[in-house]
Amino acid sequence: MRLNGWMRIGIVLSILWVVGATGTVWMQATDQHQRYWRGMADARSNCIGENAARRMQRLDERPCMSQEDLDEILHYTVPLWMPLTFAGFYLALSWVLIGIAYVSIRWIKAGFKQA
Repeated sequence: MRLNGWMRIGIVLSILWVVGATGTVWMQATDQHQRYWRGMADARSNCIGENAARRMQRLDERPCMSQEDLDEILHYTVPLWMPLTFAGFYLALSWVLIGIAYVSIRWIKAGFKQA
């Protein structure tokens, strides 16, 4: 089967989509994870500061997140299959919609040629 120009354009755009969408989603997920870690680090720091003030007032301390738990959150990496699945799903969905549109247009054109 020979590929015509439109098919080749579709293949190139699909490859660009998978690479671009995967990279973008992965970067956004990584940034979101970093913001979450910073928030947890700030919460831990605030908790430690509040406990110091509570100690001075001779009140019971509240439990704070440990440094080990915070390090575990920091070293989590977003698996690559997550953004690849996202990109692949929308790529397949777009090909299905383009196929439906193509078949529908050909069917409509064929109806006018018969008349």
